[in-house]
Amino acid sequence: ACAHRHLRHCVSPKLAQQPTWRARPLCEDSRMLPKSVGPFDLESKLGSGGMGIVYRATYRKNGRIVALKVLTPELSSNPKLVARFEREMEILEKLDHPNITRYYGGGESKGRHFYAMRLMGGGTLAELLKRKGSLPLEQVLEFGQQI
Repeated sequence: ACAHRHLRHCVSPKLAQQPTWRARPLCEDSRMLPKSVGPFDLESKLGSGGMGIVYRATYRKNGRIVALKVLTPELSSNPKLVARFEREMEILEKLDHPNITRYYGGGESKGRHFYAMRLMGGGTLAELLKRKGSLPLEQVLEFGQQI
């Protein structure tokens, strides 16, 4: 049973079973971040897109570091977009593939819709290209097969 009764979807037991490790801030300006969402303490913003913002966050129950996607406040008032966000959670919950990050669970807390997923290291393909300039053909083909 979920200890946080305000969550529609309980955070998965998979998250609670994961070992803990120490967090390191990924960005310097965390003054503008909300401090927490549901059972998660937010540490830094990792990125944003059309539907939400992804934060590096800590699950308070065991200290596990996760990527936490939070629906933007502007979109949270739109029932169609909230339903789309919830469908996204339902789909992610069913997926199990090495190239798709693991979904841990999500819900709504004080009007903020969110879900947690495994935090992946290594950066983005754009960052890799910026760092290396170009990639060997073998690596491009390997990435293409994964996508």
